[in-house]
Amino acid sequence: MMSYARSEAIDFNKQYELFSMDDELPIIIYLTVYTSIEDLYARVMLLEDYVRNDPSLESERRIITNIKVSLDYINKEWV
Repeated sequence: MMSYARSEAIDFNKQYELFSMDDELPIIIYLTVYTSIEDLYARVMLLEDYVRNDPSLESERRIITNIKVSLDYINKEWV
């Protein structure tokens, strides 16, 4: 069941939007599993080092956190 704030965001925009990191995580896990990028964890860590120094890259930091969580989840639950 959707929360009131989420349903209001959908009604206002007339389309579904990802509202939180929890909504994005299953999609990021799916993309992480089906990509064929070599050394993905090392590349994510490199990106994290880059965006850590710039406060204007908050959304990028959020995506990097989701990718790291998805990699950890895949490593612990699927391997």
